[in-house]
Amino acid sequence: KLIQGYGGSAFIAVSVISILLVMVFPMPGRFLDFLLTFNLTFSIVILLLSIYVSKPLDLYIFPSLLLITTLYRLALNLASTRLILSNASYIDPKTNVATPNLHAAGDVIKVFGELVGGDNAVVGFIIFVILVTIQYIVITNGAQRVAEVRARFTLDAMPGKQMAIDADLNAGLIDEEQARQRRRDIEAEQDFYGAMDGASKFVKGDAIAAIIIVIINILGGIVVGVVQMGLPFSDAVKTYTILTVGDGLVSQIPALVISTATGLVITRASSDEDLGQDVARQLLSQPKALIVAAITLGFLMALSPLPRLPLIVGIVTLIALAVYLLNKESFEAAEAEMEQEERQGGLAQERLQTPEVDPILVKIGYGLIPFVDEEQGGDLLDRVPKLRTRLVNDLGFPVPLIRVRDDLLLGATKYIIELWGVMVAEGELVPGHMMALSPTGMTRRTIEGIETIEPIYGHPALWILEANQQEARDAGYATVVSPDDVLITHLEDVIKRNAADLLSLQITQDLVEAQREANPTVVEAVISERALTIVDVQKVLKLLLEEQVPIRNLQIVLETLADYGREIKEASELAAYVRQVLRREITNQHLTEEGGLAVVMLSPALQQLLSQVIQANEAVDPSVIQRMLENLSQQIQEASDRGIRPVVLVCPGTIRYALRNMIASSLPSLPVIAYEEMAPKVAWETVGVVDANPPTTDSSQDSAS
Repeated sequence: KLIQGYGGSAFIAVSVISILLVMVFPMPGRFLDFLLTFNLTFSIVILLLSIYVSKPLDLYIFPSLLLITTLYRLALNLASTRLILSNASYIDPKTNVATPNLHAAGDVIKVFGELVGGDNAVVGFIIFVILVTIQYIVITNGAQRVAEVRARFTLDAMPGKQMAIDADLNAGLIDEEQARQRRRDIEAEQDFYGAMDGASKFVKGDAIAAIIIVIINILGGIVVGVVQMGLPFSDAVKTYTILTVGDGLVSQIPALVISTATGLVITRASSDEDLGQDVARQLLSQPKALIVAAITLGFLMALSPLPRLPLIVGIVTLIALAVYLLNKESFEAAEAEMEQEERQGGLAQERLQTPEVDPILVKIGYGLIPFVDEEQGGDLLDRVPKLRTRLVNDLGFPVPLIRVRDDLLLGATKYIIELWGVMVAEGELVPGHMMALSPTGMTRRTIEGIETIEPIYGHPALWILEANQQEARDAGYATVVSPDDVLITHLEDVIKRNAADLLSLQITQDLVEAQREANPTVVEAVISERALTIVDVQKVLKLLLEEQVPIRNLQIVLETLADYGREIKEASELAAYVRQVLRREITNQHLTEEGGLAVVMLSPALQQLLSQVIQANEAVDPSVIQRMLENLSQQIQEASDRGIRPVVLVCPGTIRYALRNMIASSLPSLPVIAYEEMAPKVAWETVGVVDANPPTTDSSQDSAS
């Protein structure tokens, strides 16, 4: 805590006293190198601070820093002048001849002097004069004028700001502490710009002093070298000019840096971001300007003999940046329009709030932006609201807002689907192509295309050119869809499979309240009479949605919960009774083209085994589960090969829920229906029987025979 509290005050006091000591006492050249290096480093730190602050008052000590740094530079000038005039020439004791000494004031000054002008002292002096002129005429004068205007305007605006604070306080918009803080901020702003108005003159005076010091050093050095030390005139001019110019540069470069920082601080408007972020956002906000600049460079390249390569690089860079910004701009505008339409056309009972994490987010690579850009013929953003409306009708609850965003970190043609910030699905599209697939895998002939996998069911597919659609159909590919159809269908499937994760407690409450208006007696029986809580209702609805059972008939669901909710609290048991009531809807979801059910049943032995284990709350042998899954997958595949789809697994209601959990990870899309859930008068056909017997080996078969 050296520079905090009393330690900070002591540090500043010691620093100022040390500056005065540097003015009075001679400094060794090595120590002067250290002080000059610190001066350059400190000026760079101040410049970076002025860039990263978001508002000028974040650096309200800047006027005091200007005074201290100006005093510090003048002290260094005085110390270096003393060393240059005292030690730049000496009498060689061996030859008794005057000899120049470029190391008189340390190595830093010598390096700066030789680096700028080399062996030519005139060049170094001219560069120094140009540098000081830039600082004095351009930067310092501009900063001083801005400081004067800001100080005057800040003072004139004070009464209005004070009245605004009083009005907010009287209206109850702020409390007394906030009002006091705002008044302190206004006073600090006034003091800051008033101090900057005066402090900017330090910088201006420093530039003038630098020119005078250089002239005095050169003239004084020539007098000392020629008259006192006996140096040849040319050697004296060269030696003292190099050292003086080096001294001036090593002092004025930090002064120029601090002058630039002064201009940045004074001209900085209050913002929530730093200077770099503001510059990037505002300069890149008009891509048309980049296009015009690229065209101008093109004319310049065509009509002038300027070098071609730099102009070509500039043109390509500007055009690429402009194209990217235009695509991003149109995408953001389309997304904003879609959000506005969603808010206006939402259900009356739907209360959507912008969450910190998007419930449903589709990220697309930059190569898929044309699908969402209306100017390029994309209609994906128009189809997403229609999909959401369709999902609301299919699932029975308001699906959260679906957002689509570009992501430059993705592959150009890839997309991912996130639910609550977690990726649940991904895929890849090929623009300019169509996806051709045959669910049975049987085709009459092969056609040219890019092999791929259909993202929902994992069937082999081909990306074919749009012109080859009819050829694909003739070859036996029953389905040919566009890339955006693939994405929309994939998104719909993901949402339906994960609908339970999207049913929040708030949405459940809204659904129940909507039912309260239409069927108050039912809701009173379930909720108000404390048969169940809203959390219990949500658990039941989630269990239904997990197996893609719609909750459109919420009245029937609530009536069933009212019937059984007083005696039963377990969500899985309540869901089982609800499923029995919804048996017609469940059955109709899985009918084949012939209008019946294609069922796979458990063998009596396996059914008895599972019933005993489940009712005893024991774990099923993993080997039994593994053999059952293998047998079940085989039965489903054989039915699919015969063109029988979809297939459902039927079992007693006492083991249905547990059986579903056993197979969910391996066969998530296989419906499991209890006998009690099969609608009456619906024909059904057994397409397979599942058992868990160990496979019979050839040797055992031979011995049995």
